[in-house]
Amino acid sequence: MAELAGPASTTDLARRTGITAGGVSQHLAALRAAGLVNAHRSGRYVLYVRTEAAEALLTPQPTGAGRRRRPGPLRSGPGLRSGGS
Repeated sequence: MAELAGPASTTDLARRTGITAGGVSQHLAALRAAGLVNAHRSGRYVLYVRTEAAEALLTPQPTGAGRRRRPGPLRSGPGLRSGGS
């Protein structure tokens, strides 16, 4: 999906990635079904572009975003052993 920075055909993507055109086509079908790429016809070619959902997945998140607080120490409770035998 990162190779799809701008509109590209199956042939363009196959050339860039070294994957067969058939393999690229299968990947694009799956990405399209997942809502991550859109296709539109331009003359003889079908060009694929990333959707906003794909852009959001590829956009790096700022450092610290979504970080969780570290869990505290484990505590013993009913049914839990704390050290020793």
